[in-house]
Amino acid sequence: MAAKMDVITFTATGHVMAADVRQDTGGGSPDAATLVGTGLLLRDPFTGDTRITLPPDRLSVTSIDLREDVLMTAQRFAIVDGLPEVPAGNGLPAVALAGGQVRVTLPGGDLAADDLETWVYIDGGVQPVVQQVGIAKAANSGAEPLSLTAGNYRALVLVPGYLMAIQDVVAAP
Repeated sequence: MAAKMDVITFTATGHVMAADVRQDTGGGSPDAATLVGTGLLLRDPFTGDTRITLPPDRLSVTSIDLREDVLMTAQRFAIVDGLPEVPAGNGLPAVALAGGQVRVTLPGGDLAADDLETWVYIDGGVQPVVQQVGIAKAANSGAEPLSLTAGNYRALVLVPGYLMAIQDVVAAP
């Protein structure tokens, strides 16, 4: 029997947030709340500072064959059709908060090959905001209405086919 590991993914997009190996593999995969408690802390790889805390209700757990590359660099992967894959898109998507909207832009002038359902998790306000943003086929960006108090936020940007991105963003009126 092949060794197994659990990957914790953002449910809506399949982006891998973290991975672990369990000693007890007799039962099924644990649920996200069992693994992350009140939230999964996504940290800055250089400073160790917490950048985003994802609640377990936005996360799923999938059991896959043990792969050292996924275990060591989990956030470079997404689960596609039950298997871990490195997204093919080059660069990181960006987010902007201005004029009462949230805008997601693909990197490097990329155009969406198909309609994309992207997700932005915004932390730093009174409570986190999760916003879905569509990018139409052959477009470089998409926007949705979102009213936030002016200030500094942290955003997790999840676009299918691209690596996840965490960035500091300022909401402007």
